[in-house]
Amino acid sequence: METTEGTKRRILEAANARFRTYGYGKTTMAEIARDCDMSAANLYRFFENKKDIAAEGAAEYFTAKERTLRDVVKRGGMTAAQKLEEFMMVSFDLMVDLLENEPKINELIDVVCIDCSWLISRHDEAMQALLAEILAEGNRTGEFDVEDILLTAQMVKYATIMFHHPGLVSMCPQERQRESVKGIVTLLVEGLYKR
Repeated sequence: METTEGTKRRILEAANARFRTYGYGKTTMAEIARDCDMSAANLYRFFENKKDIAAEGAAEYFTAKERTLRDVVKRGGMTAAQKLEEFMMVSFDLMVDLLENEPKINELIDVVCIDCSWLISRHDEAMQALLAEILAEGNRTGEFDVEDILLTAQMVKYATIMFHHPGLVSMCPQERQRESVKGIVTLLVEGLYKR
């Protein structure tokens, strides 16, 4: 017999497959239920509505992204400046990959941003905390001289938002943006270095 978590996983996978193929707006709860060989009423035992399914999928994506970026932060053999650049490049590459491989994703992102702002806030806080770890490491090693680590992490996040925001990433050619990521990180690092 399938567990509750197993059923939720099956529902999420079916919903994500439909969202990828048809888009969020053209997917109904009845279609998701049919793909799972269950009634729509049974689907509502696990998720209140389609938005909740989308939020769960987005939360999983954010968690995976944060785990990948945490690996960059914890990686040895790199200076804080190198980690900051790698962090930004990996984050940018993850967004590019998402946009290239999931053409219907923008509609889903819009729904999550509007209806699940708490989820976006939680992800922003996690990203800021990871950046703060890099800055704190730079201070510990004498590489950086950052007085207010949390505020500076927030400012670094704001200064690089165009490389993490789906709408902004999709507007410019990737090679130009990749060069911009490196240029902006270089500029930021110059300001962070201990004098």
